[in-house]
This record gives sequence, structure tokens and C-alpha cells, in this order.
Amino acid sequence: YVDKNYWYKGVASLLLNEMLILARDMGVHCLVTFIMGTNTVSIKLMEKFGFSLWGRLPNIIHTQSAELDHLIFGRKI
Repeated sequence: YVDKNYWYKGVASLLLNEMLILARDMGVHCLVTFIMGTNTVSIKLMEKFGFSLWGRLPNIIHTQSAELDHLIFGRKI
């Protein structure tokens, strides 16, 4: 997670780019992340870095006001 004080300043992109470099250098073959279906900012960030939707777990997140999907994004390295 990135602290709210650093949102929209390129920090998440910088961190994700470094993670991809490290994963490749460590011999990791794919990365997977779980994102709440309502988190459009994170979804756009994953898509920007070549991640795609690999799966959806419908209505498994229960809040006081809604049931939300958990999305599975992945990328082969």
C-alpha cells in the first residue's frame, strides 16, 4: 500500500516498476494480485503495467453496505 499522502505522485508506478525488475532478476515467472472490484485506480495501474484480468471472485467481500468482487490480475514475466 502507498500512503494517501503520496497518491498521484508516481510512487506506485515507481514501486511496481522496481518490483517487476526484481521479480525478473529473481527468476519469477508470473505475478498475481487481488484487487477489490471497486478500486479503479489500482486496476488502471495494473493494466498500465501489462497485467490483465485472470479471474473474478464475485461478491466475496462483505462490507456493511455492499458485497464486492475480488478481481485477480496477473502478468507473466
